[in-house]
Amino acid sequence: PTIEIIGGTVDIYVSQTKPTSAPTGMTKIDNGAGVVGTLGFNFVPAYLYVAQASGTTTSLVLSGIAATVAT
Repeated sequence: PTIEIIGGTVDIYVSQTKPTSAPTGMTKIDNGAGVVGTLGFNFVPAYLYVAQASGTTTSLVLSGIAATVAT
């Protein structure tokens, strides 16, 4: 599984349990600060949160991950 960031940079947080208010209670993934380009996952936790760090991200492309938007 991979995530590709197109434009800008993002910080990526993960958690195995549902956070009450993401990213509070979540952990920034290893090498998850200021991500741009493609990042591969060894495993994908239950919850993934992406926060804009700088610039303007125009696209996030997930591959090998079945994602739903949390409300």
